[in-house]
Amino acid sequence: MYSIKRLTVVLSILLIAPIARAQDNALVGTGSTLAYPFITKIIEDYSRTNRVNVNYQSIGSAEGLAQLKGNTIDFGVSDIPGVNSNSVLYIPIAICPVAIAYNLPGVKATLKLSHTVLADIFLKRITKWNDAQIVKLNPGVKLPSMPIQIVDRAEGSGTAYIFNNYLRKVYPGWKAGSIKAKLTSKTNQGNAGWVKLTPGTIAYIGLAYAKQYQLPYAAIQNKSGNYVKAGDASYPIHGLTYAVVYKEQNYSSRPIDRIKQLTKLLNYIIHSGQKEVQPLGYQSLSPELVKEAEKALRLVTYNAKPLQK
Repeated sequence: MYSIKRLTVVLSILLIAPIARAQDNALVGTGSTLAYPFITKIIEDYSRTNRVNVNYQSIGSAEGLAQLKGNTIDFGVSDIPGVNSNSVLYIPIAICPVAIAYNLPGVKATLKLSHTVLADIFLKRITKWNDAQIVKLNPGVKLPSMPIQIVDRAEGSGTAYIFNNYLRKVYPGWKAGSIKAKLTSKTNQGNAGWVKLTPGTIAYIGLAYAKQYQLPYAAIQNKSGNYVKAGDASYPIHGLTYAVVYKEQNYSSRPIDRIKQLTKLLNYIIHSGQKEVQPLGYQSLSPELVKEAEKALRLVTYNAKPLQK
């Protein structure tokens, strides 16, 4: 497993410099924490072979988009979908599963959770781990009489968007903002840390983080009624992650060489970079999504002239 902790140390020293420094050809991106392990591994590989610096900070999807809007970065990364327009392009780069991680000392079996039970846990209608509804789904598993502690994400999270969007589709009346939790964090890393350190907790986090922090994660009921874990092709809680860029790239006095490097990086991510997806806990783009990404990338211009053919 690729070391998230090592990347955190390396990238923490790469501060985002003002984008207007035209002499600095380093690419700057911010956004999704869900895609952070994937993005940073690709950046490391790309930078090594292309001799270009790419600085990425995982600050959350909403904040990444806010920085792009402020013209302070080259690209944002978001798990919150958007629509291509005359000014902004959303380029799919990976499919990100969201795992349901938990901390139950002494429980070795993988828990099974239906979408109804999962929703009721996060709505605090089910408050104990040995609740009859959980026991019924997990015969033979000795569940502790322990309070369930919910861990939620702060506002503006793409991971929260994916989780809420899933429950909205399968649980009547579900609305974003329904979760009321005492334990929260602004990042996937923070939520994984809460679960790792706190018995009785449950959280929705990127599969990559569940693996990195060695957390158990539940098998969730899919459309067919089967219980599958994150990483399975039929696992139901997942979403697309997008690179978000301006269609017209002539802004903030950025040199043309820097902009060409940006399009090369994005092209690398949607093609060669897909080989890094599955080992890190993601799903690669389908051929149809690759075509969608290529189409969006061809719309990128400099002084109204396309940069990709």
